[in-house]
Amino acid sequence: MNENIFDKLDFGPFRPLLDNDDITDISYDNGGQIWVCSLTQGAIRVEVEGATPDFVEKLAFQCSNVMGTTFNIVPALANMLLG
Repeated sequence: MNENIFDKLDFGPFRPLLDNDDITDISYDNGGQIWVCSLTQGAIRVEVEGATPDFVEKLAFQCSNVMGTTFNIVPALANMLLG
C-alpha cells in the first residue's frame, strides 16, 4: 500500500490547484489572499471560491494533525487584530 499521509485530507477548493502540474507553491495570507507560484506565469494572485478563512484554518489543523505537529493560530490572530 503506497499511501501518502495527506491522501485522507479534504483539500476542497484547493484540489484543482494541487492537481495542476504548473503550480509549485500555494500561499494564503492572513488577509485571505491566495497566491500561487506557476512555472509559466510566476507568482500570481488567484481567487479560489470556497477558500474561506474557516476552511483554511480547518485544513491547517488537519495537516498539522497528520504530521504530528501543532498549529499555533495565535500569531495569525494577532496579525488580524493588530494589523
